[in-house]
Amino acid sequence: MIYATDSKRADFKYHTKYGYFKLILNADGTVGDPKSATGEAGKEAEEDKGPRIRIDDMERHGKFMFIAWGVGGFIMFCAKRYFKTYWFVTNIIHVVIGWAILLITFLALYSMIKLYGVKSSFHPC
Repeated sequence: MIYATDSKRADFKYHTKYGYFKLILNADGTVGDPKSATGEAGKEAEEDKGPRIRIDDMERHGKFMFIAWGVGGFIMFCAKRYFKTYWFVTNIIHVVIGWAILLITFLALYSMIKLYGVKSSFHPC
């Protein structure tokens, strides 16, 4: 984690002191030892680099969810909000995008289950 402080002003426009520290959160919610390379968080630790913060599978899943719910939801909202006079076309767009969102969501869910299986914890480690 990265931190920054400034003891001179309250508006924090310029940070005079800053730094970073390692924080490892285990799958069971406990805080791990950052110097230890064992345990749940240690499985992803590279030598002298700490734990991996970014996991490729999770990033891909997040991108799918952003496209589905962020972009698709925005298109649905705009179609219903700004094209009310074109009722038939607006409803077709709304239904097609809604089904596409549902399909993308289930495909992303299936890919995560295929990679990690069904666990009692959502942590991938």
